Amino acid sequence: MQLHLIRHTKVDLPPSTCYGYSDVPLLKNWENKADKIIQQLKFISNPLVYSSPLSRCCLLAKKISDQVITDDRLKELNFGTWELKLWDEINGKHAEKWMNNYVDTSCPGGESYIDLSVRVKSFLTDLLKTNNDEVIIVSHAGVIRVIISIIQNIPLDKSFEISVAHGQIISIQILSV
Repeated sequence: MQLHLIRHTKVDLPPSTCYGYSDVPLLKNWENKADKIIQQLKFISNPLVYSSPLSRCCLLAKKISDQVITDDRLKELNFGTWELKLWDEINGKHAEKWMNNYVDTSCPGGESYIDLSVRVKSFLTDLLKTNNDEVIIVSHAGVIRVIISIIQNIPLDKSFEISVAHGQIISIQILSV
């Protein structure tokens, strides 16, 4: 199965804003970038298209296909009480603990990176049962890093070394999880 992983386009938030589960708006010119993404996908025939249910992903996915399957397991990491705060405002003992071990430590009221990994792996396990040759997934940087980590056996604590730009398409073959 060939996966085409696409990160949503840039959001309309102040730089250094912590956002994950929050449904935030895209920059006004997002459709220009979407048109370029669609041009790059023209070679894919009859793909199955999945998306995070957050609007920053769904808008792009629905431009790619009129048949989009949304799945909550494709949402970004839930930052809990840190959502929509500037990273500079997030401090204290719990923030320090999370920064030192984001893989295992949950955000207050949110989840850890391992929690994200478990739900993404569950999605991939179910996806492999569909037996589709071409799959497009419109999601978030964290989810895409986890997918690549699972497929390529990269430890989660090393996955932030994987660069995932806004609007980037990463194609990868998956045989099993």
